[in-house]
Amino acid sequence: MHNKIIPALMILAIAIYFLFPKAFIPQKTIPVPEVRTITFGINNLNNYSSPENPILEKITKYSLPKKIEKDNYALSGLWKFRQDYIEPQKGSAISIDFTGKQVSTNFDFLSKDREPVRVHVLLDSVTVGTQSAGIDLLSGRVDIDKSGKFQIINLPSKGRHVLRLEFLNKGLLLKTILIQ
Repeated sequence: MHNKIIPALMILAIAIYFLFPKAFIPQKTIPVPEVRTITFGINNLNNYSSPENPILEKITKYSLPKKIEKDNYALSGLWKFRQDYIEPQKGSAISIDFTGKQVSTNFDFLSKDREPVRVHVLLDSVTVGTQSAGIDLLSGRVDIDKSGKFQIINLPSKGRHVLRLEFLNKGLLLKTILIQ
């Protein structure tokens, strides 16, 4: 009886192989990029590292700590905290310590005079050049004239960096930063 079972199982295995060949070929897995989101506002202080306590709905001066921890941010200059946003004033800046390859920001545009808000972008204390620029960045700056998502950094490879956004005029709400 065993003599008949083994050949029958081999014939069945060969039939399955020819009927379903893809089942025996290792499939490539496409890696899903890790996306981290830093969310701003008084309700989202997990990644906040400026030494001053945030104050809701009041323009307050903030400063940078001696060191920003990994995946944290710090403010400098005048800012207004809202429930789920932060609002930079003219001349303010935000610094973010991150590990990644791409960085996008999510802004709400508020400018009453409809003038674009110019944001100067630095990476590791240097104005971002074309090799590191995201699709929305031109000559180290992004001019924001509408609400939405803006890709500002697109590096050749993943690494740890400090991103600094300097707001040359006011009229934005910063909602989130996406790091990939």
